[in-house]
Amino acid sequence: MMTLLHIEDNDDDAFLLAEAFRREGIPHHFHRATNGAEGLNYLMGMESYADRAAYPLPDLVITDFHMPVMDGIAFLRALKETPLAGTMATLALTSCKCEADIETARQLGALECLDKPASIDQWRGVVVRAYNIYGQFKQGQALPATRPIAAT
Repeated sequence: MMTLLHIEDNDDDAFLLAEAFRREGIPHHFHRATNGAEGLNYLMGMESYADRAAYPLPDLVITDFHMPVMDGIAFLRALKETPLAGTMATLALTSCKCEADIETARQLGALECLDKPASIDQWRGVVVRAYNIYGQFKQGQALPATRPIAAT
């Protein structure tokens, strides 16, 4: 069974992603962080996430781009500096079409940047795509980007 960490500040979007996984019948354990800093704490087993039985390392991380405290790009940048970089399939969701952000996310290890859907049927499509990417990653067919990042 796959363990999923969804990093998302919007309760409705978090609900819709979880519901889409349920409706697609994909077996998973769902965990949520509300911003990148909380997501990083989860991954590193820090603060309230120290119990790995309750908060296991995820197989798939899906992060939103725009969140308070730490956004998705900052999260990916911080994740890249940890020993966990490249050990789990990581995807980004965005409602904007900023090519620079999308390219940066890919350079930081996001396997794909997916459009944030508006309807449950579109969420189901995202879930199917995410699960397929996870499967490819697990089989070594989808590897994180390793291109260097230009200094900003």
